[in-house]
Amino acid sequence: MICILRVPVKQDMEDLLAWHYDKEGIFSVKLAYHVLDDGKTRDRCRQQREGSGSSGSSRASGFSWKRIWQLKCPPKIRHFFWRFTHNSLPLRMNIARRGMEIDMRCPICWRLDEDGGHCFLRCKYVKAWWRAMNLEGFRIKLSALSRAEQVSDCILSLKEEEKMATIGLLWSWWTARSKTNVGEHRRSTDEAIFSARMAMTSTANAKGPGLASGGRSRRWEPPSEGVCKINVDGGFCEEIKRGAWGFVVRDSEGRAAMAGAGCIDVVAAAICAEAHACAEALKAVADAGM
Repeated sequence: MICILRVPVKQDMEDLLAWHYDKEGIFSVKLAYHVLDDGKTRDRCRQQREGSGSSGSSRASGFSWKRIWQLKCPPKIRHFFWRFTHNSLPLRMNIARRGMEIDMRCPICWRLDEDGGHCFLRCKYVKAWWRAMNLEGFRIKLSALSRAEQVSDCILSLKEEEKMATIGLLWSWWTARSKTNVGEHRRSTDEAIFSARMAMTSTANAKGPGLASGGRSRRWEPPSEGVCKINVDGGFCEEIKRGAWGFVVRDSEGRAAMAGAGCIDVVAAAICAEAHACAEALKAVADAGM
């Protein structure tokens, strides 16, 4: 208060409203826009400095973020794995740390608080996925690690096939977990294996980063001369447990040589319908002597 009273004031001037961002104290919408834009620029610079600081500490710990962006898989899977490594996925404990009052229990097993370790490695349902993919030993090894960067570093150090199988498993599990979190049914183990292998297939077909395709899967290509290619598909309705299947056989010029479709009265999963489609296609090809 004393400092305020010591400010010299000219007695012969009238009081007026002044905007301190302008040297003449005059407010304008144009100047307000520039002030707001400058504030956003300062915020971006501060975030970049904080990000560079975290990257620097990561380099000091031996982790290279470039390895994630160099993965030969679709961009959405690379982005998922980047967030997985940063521990920035919307897990329930991560959301609670940001001030939201939510139930922090795992939406799959409803037992323990859902953090990254529980969601991807310790939930009793995800353990079944790891066992189905013959990766139980590696899961136990990852469970002993304490930080997400250490887990990712261990995954990225695997051989190419094992690395992509693990990342495909993590991606498929997160997709299934997110769907269960919004009320959809939990996937069976058979569906899990199929989903993970489909992610691996898209990974194998994806081009590397920086190419014109942007990581898209390759288009259908005809087989070599004298060879036929079979494409199958299947689906099912969970409520009534009925399914449908279909297949098409094409020659080396891409022309449809044979096709078939049908319904299944009782089916447990889409993968079962696809397996039925494969069996029907092979039987039709054998009967035709192709």
